Amino acid sequence: MGRGYYCETEEGVWYELYVNETIKSDYPTIAEDFDNIDSISYNFRGFIGLWLGDYEENSQITFFVPNQEKEFTFDEMTNIFI
Repeated sequence: MGRGYYCETEEGVWYELYVNETIKSDYPTIAEDFDNIDSISYNFRGFIGLWLGDYEENSQITFFVPNQEKEFTFDEMTNIFI
């Protein structure tokens, strides 16, 4: 996948992931217009706090996983790229 960071809060965990060059070459863009949620790939639509505005320039994906979330998790995000 690449590298990543996380920050635990009382409500859940914020993730900041950076995809590696291999993944970036397979997924050069994941949204046509980062300000328009409708243009984001269907795979990402359930993630909370999703920010893809730094993806093209920095290969960065940011999102939040609430404590009780079972479906849209860190593992699910990484599975999208595998």
